[in-house]
Amino acid sequence: MGHDGSDASQRYDWKGALARIDRALARVESGGTPSPDDARRKLKQRAEAIAPPRAEPDVAPPVDVIEFAIAAERFAIPLTDGAAAAPLTGMTALPGVPSFYLGLLSHHGTIYPVIDVRPLLSSGTADEETDMRYALLVRNETGALGLAASDVEGITRYRAKEIAEVEESANARALLGIGPRRTAIIDVRRLMADFRLVVDDQPRVAGAWGEGNE
Repeated sequence: MGHDGSDASQRYDWKGALARIDRALARVESGGTPSPDDARRKLKQRAEAIAPPRAEPDVAPPVDVIEFAIAAERFAIPLTDGAAAAPLTGMTALPGVPSFYLGLLSHHGTIYPVIDVRPLLSSGTADEETDMRYALLVRNETGALGLAASDVEGITRYRAKEIAEVEESANARALLGIGPRRTAIIDVRRLMADFRLVVDDQPRVAGAWGEGNE
C-alpha cells in the first residue's frame, strides 16, 4: 500500500526548515559567508596587520663632511663650509687671549686665527700636550677661522638617519648633531658667532683679519 503524499507533507518539519533558512540568511547578511571581494579585502587587511613595518626612507638629504680628530675625540664640518686643510706650521702667537686661541696662520693671503674647538663645545679643555698638526680653514662673509686638528681623516657622507640630535644648551648651539662613532658635527657659522670669541670687547677675532700678506 502506498503512502499518502499529503501525510508525508504533514509529517515534514516545515517550521524547522524555515528556521534553518532564516539562520543561513542571517549569517550571509552579517558576513558569515563573505563575497569573493569581501574575502580578498579581509585577507589583505590581515596580511598588512601581520607584515613587518616598512623602513621609512630618508627624507632629508645626506651631509658630506670633512672628519678630523683632536686626540681621541672626533669632529666634522660640512663640506658646504668650504674648508681647506693646511699644515699647522709657522703660526704667530697671540698674547692676552683665551687659551683656546692657538695663534695666527697665514694661508694664501688670508690670516686665520686658529682655535682648539673643544672648550667651546664642552668636550674638553685646551692643553699644550695635544699634538695639533693641521688646521681646517673656513672662511665666509663674517670672517675666517682655523680649527686645529691632530689628524684630518678625510671626506665622508652621513645619511640623515645616522645623525642624532643634541640637547639644547649653550655649548650645543654650534653643533648640527652627532654622527657615526660619536662624531660631533660642527655648525661653523654658529661657532663663528660665539660670543666667547670676543676678546677684550673688541670685534670677534674670527672676523678681525681679512686679506693679509704671506
